[in-house]
Amino acid sequence: MKKNLLILLTIAVLTGCASSRTLFKENKAQFIKLPLPAQLELRKVNWKFFNANSNTWFALDNENYLDLSKNMVDMAEYMQKLRIVVQTYETNTVKTIQKNK
Repeated sequence: MKKNLLILLTIAVLTGCASSRTLFKENKAQFIKLPLPAQLELRKVNWKFFNANSNTWFALDNENYLDLSKNMVDMAEYMQKLRIVVQTYETNTVKTIQKNK
């Protein structure tokens, strides 16, 4: 009787250890890949330099000042678009982490 019990116990332990167990389920979350904004193309700005009393001065005429102003607006819009992409990735990551818990 003890032999049979010992054999059954040994078989149970060996088959339990031999079976494959999955500790973590593979949850492949859908990840949204957003397109980046189009490349930023800036207008050319021609600076004027001149020296007066051992000081260097930088100057712009009206057209170049307007081009510089437009470049600044374009850069601000581009950064806002990038910020939206980053925020979308952050919220997508947070939702994915919360689903896995």
